[in-house]
Amino acid sequence: MIEPRAGTFLGRMSARVRDELWAKAIDGAKGGTCVQIWRANTEQGFAYRVFGEPQRRLVDIEGLHLVARTISQN
Repeated sequence: MIEPRAGTFLGRMSARVRDELWAKAIDGAKGGTCVQIWRANTEQGFAYRVFGEPQRRLVDIEGLHLVARTISQN
């Protein structure tokens, strides 16, 4: 895997390795957020999972994965 940005890792691995890395990531999150995205046989070509409360949420709308962000009401 390569780390193109601090805390962002990119690489191709088996599902088993992906699941083991996910377990380590959420164990070490310490109240933070983890997002994992991988190639999958879906309409958009990827699947994902999220741990914690990210600033931008990944949402599934009728099979279409989109990014949503919360707008604060001041």
